[in-house]
Amino acid sequence: MNGIIALKAFLIFAPIMSLGTAYGNKHDYAGDPLLQSAHFYAQIALSLVAAAAALCWVAAYRLSSEKVRSSVTFAIWALWLYGPALNVILLIIVPTFIFRPFDVSPVLPALVGATIRDVLIDGGFTWYLLRSSYVKEQYR
Repeated sequence: MNGIIALKAFLIFAPIMSLGTAYGNKHDYAGDPLLQSAHFYAQIALSLVAAAAALCWVAAYRLSSEKVRSSVTFAIWALWLYGPALNVILLIIVPTFIFRPFDVSPVLPALVGATIRDVLIDGGFTWYLLRSSYVKEQYR
């Protein structure tokens, strides 16, 4: 039961912190014509983080209100899309299309570190959701 509470808290509060960071980055580049592409990237990043945050909040709501197995599956998908998938999209895919040519070497340490962190966190929550007897009993 404590694992579900921790997961819901993570699904609610982690996206709020990410939204704050993305929103701050957007305003760092606003109004400077020399940094137009950086401002465009910050807008796209804010939009993607907002979509991922909404997905996490829906997952937390479903875990609270719908005691069905699909809520657990949805939460697992939300975790992995919000974590490692969003890292790769924001640090590799989007910059490749906006900043041409894009050298990946400066962002590689951040990408590897963030992805390892997210894989460990998401892997732990996924393991709990798939193996916990409480989850199996509550979400049939």
